[in-house]
Amino acid sequence: MTFPSLQRSAPSAAGASQERDVRLLLGGVALSAAGNAIYLPLVLAQTGLAFSPLWASAVMFAVNAGRVGGSWLSARREAFAPRSPLAAIVLEGVALASMAFAEHPAAIVVAATVAGFGAGCSYPALKHHLILLAPDGKSRLFARLSIALRYGMAFGYLAGAAAAGLGLRTVLLGASGLFAAYALVVQVALRAHRRTPTARTASVARTAAPRVVLGGAQGAAGTIGIVAFWFLATQPIVLMSLYVPRYLPAVPVSMVFWVSTAVAIGMQHRVTSLADGERGHERLVMFGFALMALTFLAMTVGHPTVIALLCSTIAWAASQAFYGPSLDFLVCEGARRRGGAIDAAMSRQQMSQTLGVMFGSWFAGVLFECGERIGRPAFSGSVLAALSVAALAFVSLGTMRRRRGSPATRSP
Repeated sequence: MTFPSLQRSAPSAAGASQERDVRLLLGGVALSAAGNAIYLPLVLAQTGLAFSPLWASAVMFAVNAGRVGGSWLSARREAFAPRSPLAAIVLEGVALASMAFAEHPAAIVVAATVAGFGAGCSYPALKHHLILLAPDGKSRLFARLSIALRYGMAFGYLAGAAAAGLGLRTVLLGASGLFAAYALVVQVALRAHRRTPTARTASVARTAAPRVVLGGAQGAAGTIGIVAFWFLATQPIVLMSLYVPRYLPAVPVSMVFWVSTAVAIGMQHRVTSLADGERGHERLVMFGFALMALTFLAMTVGHPTVIALLCSTIAWAASQAFYGPSLDFLVCEGARRRGGAIDAAMSRQQMSQTLGVMFGSWFAGVLFECGERIGRPAFSGSVLAALSVAALAFVSLGTMRRRRGSPATRSP
């Protein structure tokens, strides 16, 4: 004799447990984003003012150099054990605590490198666990992940602005505490999977990681597209941290980033719902590049007004809302369709993204310094607007070539 009601309740209970774990992991990601948003703008601003803009860009470069190393290591692991994100998260928190007691900019750079390494190891692993817990509805999952990041950033920017008067050491120790909470949340969320292998099967483990997909481009072209976008997207992080205190001192630096985060949160679900299959996400990726060009055009035309700063901030936030989740979807679907390993594909994507951020942060400091020396503060915006248009043309041409050679693909 069977009991249909009991048969239905088991999957429902399993689904509720998985949804709880997904929410816990998303909450942990939000804590991580809050920790980074609390300390990074203040470290950049104070390092730039106390030493030089080049030291500020060196700190950002070091964070992302560490992330590249961590992502590279993650992409070559045979499995993402449930404990592996925890050690990396703890390492990041310890690095921030040590940064609080660093007095020389070189020591800050070293601590930033270690913190970035921890982030590069942990974030792709957490993405992989999220996909395992929610294999269906990836568009919605990646939108939720983006929103969790944005909520954490919004809290972090507000808290950073409020705590700026307490001193950088207090802020850094507080950020380290958030990473301790992050590790605890991940520990709770993954405890049910301790004895369940999350590694890929042996046959998939031997499969080479699939080529990254971006706007239909594969291989080197796709990697160039990812690097190009994040090279451009990281420019405002450094430029606004240097530009606002110097030319618009009445505007708190953290509030600029909070506005961008609030805009991205407000439009993320609406933007993601516009996509229909891979071609829909490809269009959102290209629109993200177009909005990035508008970001720097506003910085160039309207310098140095609050209105221009606001327009640039809104366009910058919107570009990432269009681009980020759509790229996650394209990479994940490309790996699934080719029978490759999703965790390795995510790590390769993260490594390409971080390479763009790493070189972009260094380039931003150089551009700002050049503009200051030649007496043209809008110089950086004009150069970056031109680069954004060139990147949009590159990605659009790659997409059109692929569309001529393959039919549209719908999401499952």
